[in-house]
Amino acid sequence: MGELLKVVVVTRGRTGSTAITEELGQTPGCRSELEVFSQGADVDFFDTPPFEAWRRERPLADEAQLASAYLDLLEGETRERGCRALFWKALSQHFDERPYLGDMLRRRGYRAIYLRRAPVRQVISGLVAQERGLYNSRRPPKDRRRFRIDVARLRGLAEHERFAVNRDEALLFKHRLTGLEASYEDYLADRAQFFARIYADLGLPVALPRPSRYAVMLPDLQAAIANFDGVSVVAGEFGERL
Repeated sequence: MGELLKVVVVTRGRTGSTAITEELGQTPGCRSELEVFSQGADVDFFDTPPFEAWRRERPLADEAQLASAYLDLLEGETRERGCRALFWKALSQHFDERPYLGDMLRRRGYRAIYLRRAPVRQVISGLVAQERGLYNSRRPPKDRRRFRIDVARLRGLAEHERFAVNRDEALLFKHRLTGLEASYEDYLADRAQFFARIYADLGLPVALPRPSRYAVMLPDLQAAIANFDGVSVVAGEFGERL
């Protein structure tokens, strides 16, 4: 079958990464899991329990050694399924929470996809998710409220996200996690081209995966934002058009 292709989708919150990571594993020969190293991952969304749930039965072992053993399990199960590629997702904060993670992935031969999103849209998604108390769902949200966005806060958070992308790229360079970049906007514009480029760059057969079961949480920004005109002005400062 050949060597297993191991890929980590590195990103920040609210970039469409849940749907995209799930879809990456929806073609023949590919498998995906979500945030396997999250501190609070919901086991209901995983085929293999995430690391924190798995390690509870091994409380006295060294964490870095356990993490490596966990990836042995995850990768081994993937091979047993007859898959040639494994994808899973890591938020950039996971590399801060688990300082051993970057070097461990390099040693294990992982490649990286760095997924980004236009910062104003990314922040808006996060602010609305906080207000709703709902970040991801497999059903379209029933909440029809209109949200007023603090434009000063929006501007500051978008600046932070732009800075954080530079920091993430430096982190990937530091750990020599070579790979490719992708954007949520390209995914929305043309799914077929988006996945064709990723699979081709990774040396996998070009395919169009089944759509994600996760719902788009903000399908209509203008309907969801009460002060849409003011928010649009801030978006324009970042070169975005809402």
